[in-house]
Amino acid sequence: MAISHKEGDMAIVDVVRSWETKELDVILNDIEILAKAYHLDKASIDKYSKGYVENSFRKIGLEVLIRPGLAVVFVNLKSKMIQDRLQLPDRPDLKAGLKNTIAVYGKSNQLTIYHERGPEGHADEIDSVAGSIYEATREGEQDIGKLLDDMSENVKNQMRMGRSKRLSSQYDDEMRGFADQDWGGPGDQTKPDW
Repeated sequence: MAISHKEGDMAIVDVVRSWETKELDVILNDIEILAKAYHLDKASIDKYSKGYVENSFRKIGLEVLIRPGLAVVFVNLKSKMIQDRLQLPDRPDLKAGLKNTIAVYGKSNQLTIYHERGPEGHADEIDSVAGSIYEATREGEQDIGKLLDDMSENVKNQMRMGRSKRLSSQYDDEMRGFADQDWGGPGDQTKPDW
């Protein structure tokens, strides 16, 4: 769980919490106390275990919002990091978890987020931080989910037109072809005459 707020252009993470216990009453009691302390009436959750978590949160007076997918919230988080507009708690495990988080485009050009679960950064906490930053900063900013959807539609259109390779891949093919043309051999394996 994470709680964040926005001050000017800065996104500030106030609380990051996870629990070792599996006792739902203990966890919900802590969440209820934090929600009251920070004057919160809404909580953003992922789509997993939606019904169970949503019902539990309603019991403690929280309205539940389903956050966008990880790709959307991590693009937002990364933009705040790059712009130096993110303030995190001073926790080495949290920073290590962020360092071990990577984003990869798959064959279908879908952005996927990977991160370890282990002693040096707990993935659920990192996901919570990304989700809370998204919720704290999304008003008045471009909808990143829409941006990713638009990009995906552009990629689909490119594929329909027979241009399924990424620009970097096309550039690589062009450069190899150029090298073959200039030197008359298979670019990577032939040395120039000079």
